[in-house]
Amino acid sequence: GSVRLLNDDLQGAEADFSKAFAQGEVDAKAATTYALSFARKGDFAKALGLLSSVADSDISPVDWRLVEAYVLESQGDVVAALNLYEEARLQPDAGWQAKLLAFSAKRRVDPDWDPVPAIQDLMQSDILSSAAFAECCLLLGDEFLQRGENANARRWLEYANASGLDTPELKIRLAMAQSGPGGNIDRARSLLSGVAELDKLNPDAWNAYARFLYSAKDYVGARDALSTCIALFSSEEKDSSALVMPRTLRWAMSALRQVERVLGEEYWSDDFVRESGSALRNNWSEEESFGINVSLVDGMVSFEGIQRFQPDRLTTIKRDILTPRLSAIRSSLTLLKAGEGTRVALRIEDQSGGGVVFFRDPDGVLGFALLGNDEPMVVRTDSEDLAEEYDLIPTRWDVSPEGHSLEIAFSSRESGGKGEAEIWFDGTRIAKDVPYRVSRKRGVQAGVSGQAPLDEAWNLQVEMFEVFRKRAKEVQDREF
Repeated sequence: GSVRLLNDDLQGAEADFSKAFAQGEVDAKAATTYALSFARKGDFAKALGLLSSVADSDISPVDWRLVEAYVLESQGDVVAALNLYEEARLQPDAGWQAKLLAFSAKRRVDPDWDPVPAIQDLMQSDILSSAAFAECCLLLGDEFLQRGENANARRWLEYANASGLDTPELKIRLAMAQSGPGGNIDRARSLLSGVAELDKLNPDAWNAYARFLYSAKDYVGARDALSTCIALFSSEEKDSSALVMPRTLRWAMSALRQVERVLGEEYWSDDFVRESGSALRNNWSEEESFGINVSLVDGMVSFEGIQRFQPDRLTTIKRDILTPRLSAIRSSLTLLKAGEGTRVALRIEDQSGGGVVFFRDPDGVLGFALLGNDEPMVVRTDSEDLAEEYDLIPTRWDVSPEGHSLEIAFSSRESGGKGEAEIWFDGTRIAKDVPYRVSRKRGVQAGVSGQAPLDEAWNLQVEMFEVFRKRAKEVQDREF
């Protein structure tokens, strides 16, 4: 079974291991390795079954704990996983790898934990090898990079590089640190272009290179790098549902959309930076007849009060959308207070009664409603029946001081879309192929709304409102 496993013959290895286990023989090391192979394929039940046969053995006390911790973390049981990582780290035979894995796991589970003292204690060990020192430096550099302490990140990552660590992951992190304040932009560019050229099949390298080029305002270069990254994936992966699409691909496609927006679109925005207490104006209209006061507070539009007079009637701010070639509306919203029945929304409507409403339901789940029929068609992102039709990603928005970006975008037939709408939340598309097309002939308005049952208090802040349009095409000195 062990030999077959080394030869990647999982089916044959499984058969031989089954025979050995049936006779009461358990090779703990082989079983642990075999369990890891199942875990990496996502067959966690088989992995845990194998590990249970090893747990009572004195052989491989560190390895089986690490593999089981990996399985538990993959299943979402992070607390149990962390306990096993800690057990593995404290075993007498635990090496530096087990200790660093435990430190990394604790960082993931507890973002407030400071791993620096623990890593530095490990680095002072008399038996620490150069490889271990380099990995410790990498972990320290990554920690400081996440904190935004670029100078410290550069120092430790350069130590890791000087100690012989030469992986694409290190170079990408070092380039990110060098591209920050006080860094060496030329070195960052050299590192990233080198990784992308030497490891052309590494999508993470192309994404990192694109991110650097975007920050350097080389939008065409960023677009090319992202396109190269996306081309590494199969047609099936690119056409897959957003829920199962590889994360690296999803990031690249979202970033490419942002780059193409810079290259191909123009936008107008209102940041509401006006004197507090003054009228909203700037071509906005307000509807505030149900107890909720709309006012300017510290550069934001504040909806605040208690719903009065009639339940679930809307309080809104709206403006006419007169721009040609409309491609999207987007707003930054913060929900500071909401009762059990409060619903808030970004909306676009026309005078014929049609429109799209991107809403947050009272239970926090996001969704959209199509207006225009006798009864609005309401689709929540947690709908299993409509998940495939609209490529839904179940998404929540909880009450908190954290702001969120809500966007309704319109794909054009010229760009390969269906000429319909898409729903985006915090830069992630959570619904597509929403059957609504904007026509300026129908008097379009867009804005933000809120509603609640009687006597329910709610508070929504609008920090920014943006309107995007495609750049005009010029043909023989005429714009279209």
